[in-house]
Amino acid sequence: MRPCLTQFIIIKKAGVLKTPAFFISNREIKEQEVVCLTEERKRKFLQQYRLLDQDIRRKKAECDIWKDRIQYLSWAQDSGTIQGTATETMNRIRSLEEELNQETEKLVLLREEIRSKIHSVKDDTLRLLLEYHYIDGLTLEKISGKMNYSYVHVCRLHKQALSKMML
Repeated sequence: MRPCLTQFIIIKKAGVLKTPAFFISNREIKEQEVVCLTEERKRKFLQQYRLLDQDIRRKKAECDIWKDRIQYLSWAQDSGTIQGTATETMNRIRSLEEELNQETEKLVLLREEIRSKIHSVKDDTLRLLLEYHYIDGLTLEKISGKMNYSYVHVCRLHKQALSKMML
């Protein structure tokens, strides 16, 4: 039995990419959608590292601000209100430090998990590209310069690396 044929237009993030009209089966469309969803899921999984790392940096900066405040308060005169404020500030610092320790622990575990997934890619070039992008936080443009490839080629390699990575 012949599959039902439908017209297909490729849709990209930047908009609709109109290609010459061609026909593919419904089954092929579903397979392509599954591949796109899988790649997007892999991207989001790998991007968790950078997001968690940014959150830790933000909390560390906030903790440093509170520590500066407590130093300022210790220079001020010892009055009841300042001591009460100092106690509140110390409690806030302790709370932030606890959050930082928990988040750092999560980051270490997530980094190990992401590294193991990246190392499931056997090709050294593809594995290096994934590490540069998701662990080191480099853009694909910077990676292209670092690896001496064109930007377009790095984009292709990135897609290939995602497809070979086991999740």
